[in-house]
Amino acid sequence: MRARLLAPLDGLPRPKGASAADHAKDIEHLVGKLAYMSEDALDGLAELILRQPGHRWPALGLVRSWAYAIEAPPPGVSDYATSIIRSVMGRTAWDGGYAVELLRHARKAGPPPGAYFIDKLRDEAHWNRRRLADLRAQREVGRCSEAELRWLAAWHEDEALCRMILGQGEMDLGEEGAAA
Repeated sequence: MRARLLAPLDGLPRPKGASAADHAKDIEHLVGKLAYMSEDALDGLAELILRQPGHRWPALGLVRSWAYAIEAPPPGVSDYATSIIRSVMGRTAWDGGYAVELLRHARKAGPPPGAYFIDKLRDEAHWNRRRLADLRAQREVGRCSEAELRWLAAWHEDEALCRMILGQGEMDLGEEGAAA
């Protein structure tokens, strides 16, 4: 993080109005918040910052916004995705069998989804349950491609993450659940 993002920006003046102490504190906070980013993403973020007019650090809130647009934090790091799943909306999604789809939406999108998107997530969950059943059957007879096995593993990882966020441990999801 420091070598990929901060070293190229060394010597760049701090944002206007920020004291040296506040800027140093903000940089340390930024290091913690962006530690999840890949080297390529950090390189891109550093280049984006260096291209900005004014030739100084932009406000660090803006830097975080750019960073999240370049590479969204994983759910374990994303306060937003975690908060959505912990909310009433997340519990409702779990009970309705579309928590994985809500989690995936929260990783990509900004505000919580409205009724239209909830319906879309339910439809997507319906198709995913069918795909899960098909892939499990194909896996049993050794007919899954590597891509299908990766999709299946990613879905199960996201389901386990939703379960962990909700503090559910092992749960019987039933017929309408997200698929056991």
